[in-house]
Amino acid sequence: AGERGSVERETSGAGDMDSCYLIPLAEKENADGTISSSSESMSEVKGTSGSLGTWEGGDDGSCYLSYGTPGGLCASGSETEGPPNADPARDAALAPDGYVAGGPPKSASVGSTPPPRLNEEKSVGGARREKMASRKRKSPAKGEAKAVDAYTEDDVEWVVGEDGRRVANVGMGVTLSLGSMYVGAGSSKSRGAQGSRSERRRMKASGTKSSFETGVMPSWTNQFQDAITSIAECQTLLSNELDLDRIADMHWNLKNLAEDFVNTAKTYGRIIISERFSDKKTIRPVDVGGRAGGDKYIVLNILFKFAVDSTKMFAGNSLAATKIAGHELKGGIAYFNALTEFQRTIIRVPMLALVDYMGFRLIAISVLPIKAESTLIYGTRDAGKSVKNKSKRFNNIMTSCAKKLNLRPHVCGGVRRETKVLPSAADVEGHKGLDGNFYILDFSRTMPPVKYSPGIRNSHLFRLFRPEFIVKYEKPLCSDAYSGFVRFDPKSDEYNADVDEATKYLLGFTCQNFARNFRWQIMEARQKGELHQFPLAQVLHSEGINVRYAGVVLDKIPKGDDEMSTVPRMWLLLQIVARVMKNDIRLLLKNTMKCFKTSVHSSPFREVVSKYLNFVLLDRLEPNASSSGWEDPSKQHWDVHMKEKMRMCFDCGSPYTDRDFDLKKFVLAWRDPHFS
Repeated sequence: AGERGSVERETSGAGDMDSCYLIPLAEKENADGTISSSSESMSEVKGTSGSLGTWEGGDDGSCYLSYGTPGGLCASGSETEGPPNADPARDAALAPDGYVAGGPPKSASVGSTPPPRLNEEKSVGGARREKMASRKRKSPAKGEAKAVDAYTEDDVEWVVGEDGRRVANVGMGVTLSLGSMYVGAGSSKSRGAQGSRSERRRMKASGTKSSFETGVMPSWTNQFQDAITSIAECQTLLSNELDLDRIADMHWNLKNLAEDFVNTAKTYGRIIISERFSDKKTIRPVDVGGRAGGDKYIVLNILFKFAVDSTKMFAGNSLAATKIAGHELKGGIAYFNALTEFQRTIIRVPMLALVDYMGFRLIAISVLPIKAESTLIYGTRDAGKSVKNKSKRFNNIMTSCAKKLNLRPHVCGGVRRETKVLPSAADVEGHKGLDGNFYILDFSRTMPPVKYSPGIRNSHLFRLFRPEFIVKYEKPLCSDAYSGFVRFDPKSDEYNADVDEATKYLLGFTCQNFARNFRWQIMEARQKGELHQFPLAQVLHSEGINVRYAGVVLDKIPKGDDEMSTVPRMWLLLQIVARVMKNDIRLLLKNTMKCFKTSVHSSPFREVVSKYLNFVLLDRLEPNASSSGWEDPSKQHWDVHMKEKMRMCFDCGSPYTDRDFDLKKFVLAWRDPHFS
């Protein structure tokens, strides 16, 4: 309930339309200080506009809510002219049974007293309020609606029934009915250039001001560089007599700048993702060149690009595109850490952040003062047709970074006469900006690839080693191994053999040692009651092991019946299954976004997630259409889809992915005896 005089709508459950409207009676203060309601004072309520409509009242003091924002239908059926932001479909969907948008209940004639009466009840504070419960929205009986049309739109399968309702198959055994409750919801036109009210409140809480408030576009890269330079100079000048307070203030300013950048990226990133399939965008795409990632957006000097396979380089594998965005951030961090404090004053690294929302991933990069080819001095931006290495000073610093990162220099180029020797991946770009400073960007292939997987298209572009493993490995590796950039390097086969050997070492010796220590770590966390907080990804990464090799670690754990074997093995298997489900949910959210073109209303997304979880986790039997028996509808999902994803994404093997292994029963039936 809101404050006195406000109107609130409560919705329970995921997509549940059982809602109630808390309607305040007209109140007046008596001489003795008490509060009472009076039917005579109902005239004060009539005509008052609320967030859902206009309050109207009868002569007997009854009160009802007119959902008829102008533009809807009145009780008489006549059309009324409405404001620009009117949404008749939404208003009709929000009206309880017995009401129509723009007028009193259907059962009442125009001008008569509108039923139903509002029932009085006391609130906790003693103030008297009115409450009216709406009836459950009627839906066709199972099997009543027959399919009359079927089509595909934005890779989503649609079926239209005789009643006109559309049903979307969003995947994973989940269907979603598109009724009037979602039609027209969340028009982006009314949100304005600064985003929704919730986004503006979030910015206000974080202390971030938009460009519309300040009138000044922030230069994130310059502010970041100034903070880095100040810290380096302060530590150099005060080496004999350290001013700890001054250094602390500089680090604090750097921290605040990073938080401001992340909050701004999150705020506008959510808006961009919400409007991805909308025809009316408050933030419009810009042309900055390049095809990868599809549309690009620039807001407050931050460049946003989607992590999607827009060029079909990975055969539509959205997970691969998501991984590449993650590598972009990891590569930027690796180069920043490899630069000395003095080198950071020479080569500038942009600020980077990832925004994950509704199944999509955006990478946010601070805008740099560069221009495509005219400022490029290092690397290639045309797939190796021309490779540049113009600045000796820039190349020397990159060579220094390569030694720290354990990367091997090599001959790069797709055309023989254009080849150059580079100590980094060929598509890591170096620019001499319009302001005369050096900049480095495009870090997605900073680390070398693991052994090429023939069954995964272009796996060498996104299945990479962790930097923690590379820096500790016995020999430097080539970042362009297995790529066409080294086709004219006579040592290309040697580069490939080196990464094959390193992959074998990682999956063998490194994973074996980790599995031995992992068992003790899990048992210790279990003993302390902290097993649910165990940071699997962080522990794996600290040893240079990718999370995708969790299945390899699982295979290294002994298959005995003692707790030291069963508990770590089962816990890791549960983590693998949960991550497969997480990827499924992300895909469902994407498909749901395609259906409704917006994410303003959370109800369809909650409904999709709850349906998926019930479908996957519940034990239930349904009649088999092809036989007279009964079967679990999720059995095929577990036996085919889940096992395939466990093999592809986590290298999980026997016995858990065997054809005759009942994975669902094994996972859901297990109970830790320590907590039983």
